[in-house]
Amino acid sequence: MRSLLTSLSLSLLALPLTVFASAPSEVTGLTGTPVAGGAIDLTWDEATDADGVVIGYKLYYGTTPVVEVDDVYANTLDISLVTAYTLEGLTEGETYHLALTAIDESENESETYSKEISVTLDPNQYTDKVTGPAVVAASHEEETKLLITFDQDIQVKSPKDAFVITEKSSGKAVAIRTTRANGDTAEITLTPNALTTGQTYTVTATTAVQSADGTPVSSGLTDNIEFTAADFTPAEPEPEVDTQAPKDVSGLKVNQANFATDGTVTLQWNAPTDNDLAGIMLYVKEGSNAWEPGVDLGPKSTEADIEVTAGQNYEMKITTFDTAKNESNGQSVSFTVEKAEEKVEAPEEKPAEEPKEEKKETPVETTKEEPKMDTQDHTDTNDIAEMKTVTDTAAGQGDLSATGPTAYIPFLATLALASWLGYRRRTMVMTF
Repeated sequence: MRSLLTSLSLSLLALPLTVFASAPSEVTGLTGTPVAGGAIDLTWDEATDADGVVIGYKLYYGTTPVVEVDDVYANTLDISLVTAYTLEGLTEGETYHLALTAIDESENESETYSKEISVTLDPNQYTDKVTGPAVVAASHEEETKLLITFDQDIQVKSPKDAFVITEKSSGKAVAIRTTRANGDTAEITLTPNALTTGQTYTVTATTAVQSADGTPVSSGLTDNIEFTAADFTPAEPEPEVDTQAPKDVSGLKVNQANFATDGTVTLQWNAPTDNDLAGIMLYVKEGSNAWEPGVDLGPKSTEADIEVTAGQNYEMKITTFDTAKNESNGQSVSFTVEKAEEKVEAPEEKPAEEPKEEKKETPVETTKEEPKMDTQDHTDTNDIAEMKTVTDTAAGQGDLSATGPTAYIPFLATLALASWLGYRRRTMVMTF
């Protein structure tokens, strides 16, 4: 009866842990070796899946064996797709019981545990541990090339089976064409478009990757690493940057003809014919002063009037610039403003006088005649009558017989007047 119950218990332990169709096969060949420092080196045979892909394993372990139906292991640990692993962090002197299952891409688990093994961490049983290669880095170098770096030089026994690459989120396996060892680096060649840009992948080294002396990679934390697929989509060519400045103006000259009238000089030039010409700049420097800020005259300008000061030195420069803001070196001209000449009116020219000929007078002989006395009486009868009238008037005004000085005044006046009238009519003709 007891043997029957024991058989029944063992049969129950063999019942599927997860009931799904097409679960991975049972893991076989599990072995364990104690390692100094509280570790156990485990190895096993690769599991298979009839219609799926095995993507990893699950390790069950504890200090109590699983014998009865209700017994469970105290600890579980997910392991990547490898066939060797080092379980660390264990207690010296303890005996550990371990079993293993396989997991496929649909997360189906083996229907039964592997055969349970028991390993005691007895220092007397330890052997010198030979350390296998450990993965230290992974880089996606090209679309179909992946580099895996180890802590020592390696050799690859099976190029196609040396690594397993899976997408982290889905567990989907990535096809590998081949693997080549080069010193401490393994170069994995992938099929085109095997990786998706930006996705995270896990790459795991199998026991086909060995050290130079033949020690295989140890399963555990040192046999795998994650990486993110890079983007190798060809970048669009950047637009060509225009760094070529347009041509300079030609024929630059200064015309000072208008300075006397409006105080300006005219700067003249020939504009270039560049298709992308955007403007023409004018810069002015007066004497030893700094250059004044430039003024954009427009791409079609050919002259400019600039106010200047008489007697001052100037330097003027014309540059061109294009739509990309490239500016030419420019053409310059230096000059001194001429002072305006003061207009002096010329004196009016008078026609030259012809020399006058001196007239020589012919001397005329004259005969000096002695003045002759005119004895003829030229007294006019009218004068006599007038004198008489005056005399009579004077006589009537005074009494000639009267005595005293005043009695003769009218009479004397009359005589004087008569004498003057007579003199007026007498002339003395003198002939020279």
